[in-house]
Amino acid sequence: VREEKAAIDKENLKLLADAAKNHELAAASAREAFKDELDAVRERANHWENVSRLQFRDIQMRTKQHMQARDAADKVRAARDAAEVQLIAKRAEIEALEAK
Repeated sequence: VREEKAAIDKENLKLLADAAKNHELAAASAREAFKDELDAVRERANHWENVSRLQFRDIQMRTKQHMQARDAADKVRAARDAAEVQLIAKRAEIEALEAK
């Protein structure tokens, strides 16, 4: 009976050791899968951060170009208005000279 009990205890210890080993292997596998997923998430996050930076630079550049074009258009309008005022003044001079 003692030998039988010792054999059963020995078998239980072996099963517990196997279960612990399987548990450790499963935990290691889960840690590796988690690490791989975390690396993939970080890679995607870096990608979208780079996309965001590029979009920001693009918007910044387009805004600068828009402001420069607007300034240039304002200068052209001001020059046109000044030329128009000069034209009106010259026409008035011509009319005055013709009237004499």
